[in-house]
Amino acid sequence: MAVRMRYYDEFDKNSVLYQKTKRKVRDLRAFYIHFICYLISIVAMLVLLDLTFKPLLYWFFIITASWGLGVFLNAMKVFGFYPFLGKKWEKKKMKELIQKEKSYKKQ
Repeated sequence: MAVRMRYYDEFDKNSVLYQKTKRKVRDLRAFYIHFICYLISIVAMLVLLDLTFKPLLYWFFIITASWGLGVFLNAMKVFGFYPFLGKKWEKKKMKELIQKEKSYKKQ
C-alpha cells in the first residue's frame, strides 16, 4: 500500500528555492489584489462620481493615471520586467564599481 504525500510535504521548507518561490507567490497574490482593487475603484469612481455629478475638473483621470503608474511599477517588480535596470545593468555596474574600488586602492 503506497503512502501518498500531501502537497505541502513535497517541499523542503528550509530550502532557498522554497523560500524564494513562496515569496514570489505572495508577491503575485498581492499584485492581483492590488490590480482588482484598482479596477473596482476606478469603475466606481467613474460611474458613481464623474458621470453622475459632472464636475468641472475631471479628477478621475488624475487618480487613474497616478494609481495606474503604481500598479504598473508593481507589475514590473512582480513579473521581473526591468528594461533599464535589469540583470545586465546590474552586472555592468558591479564591474564598474569593482574596477573603481581597485583603482582607488592602488593610489
